[in-house]
Amino acid sequence: FASGADGVLINRQPAVPGMSIKPGDTITTDASGRARLTFMDNSTLYLAGNTQVQFLKIVDATQTRAQVLVLSIDQGVGRMLAGDQAQPEITMIRGGGGAAVIEGGTLDMVSSNKRLVTVMRSGKSSCRAANSAQLAMTEKQRACILSGGNVQIGRAHV
Repeated sequence: FASGADGVLINRQPAVPGMSIKPGDTITTDASGRARLTFMDNSTLYLAGNTQVQFLKIVDATQTRAQVLVLSIDQGVGRMLAGDQAQPEITMIRGGGGAAVIEGGTLDMVSSNKRLVTVMRSGKSSCRAANSAQLAMTEKQRACILSGGNVQIGRAHV
């Protein structure tokens, strides 16, 4: 795992480009901070200022699915590029009492006040709330809102 960083802290210590991160690490950007984190083979997470993300774990691949990167976004703005079409990877982003999953595409996310809003830009994505409600995002319904353990659909304007 490597990170390119400016105005970024990893576990409250200044980040250095090329620094390794591991499960349990918390990445925080200050008001002017920007970060690019590269995970696994092809997945990249871009973070804007005033963002906090925790790298939770990697779930090993099985015969029926690829590895899964699990992150938690407590606050801020990010863009996840989950691999490419040749090597799609799966990323699960926890927040708002649920999780969004992106496979081989791009997902924008905004988190604040225990609410996670995600917008699928490409690939395959879904949201699942703590109450087990699930939403598969489509070209016409690209956005979901996770809040208080519930999931709501939204229409993204692109």
